[in-house]
Amino acid sequence: VARLEEDRKKDAGCRWLGCVGELAAHLGECEWAPVKCSNAGCTDSPLPKDLPEHGATCEHRVVSCRLCKCEMASRSLAEHEGR
Repeated sequence: VARLEEDRKKDAGCRWLGCVGELAAHLGECEWAPVKCSNAGCTDSPLPKDLPEHGATCEHRVVSCRLCKCEMASRSLAEHEGR
């Protein structure tokens, strides 16, 4: 049976070894497989373990203006509020 070692993931810390047919399922749950940030406009792909921190600091996360309650990307807030 064909075995595959995911070298790219191994270098990052994953030690998975398995059958080629199991790779897709593994990548769906591997903590070392980068995931795309869900914030519109963000191109970062943090590891799942880093996603909470990234989500809290991503400059593309949606925030509300404390004055008018308008929603916008975090990176636009200071200019919007006149700071």
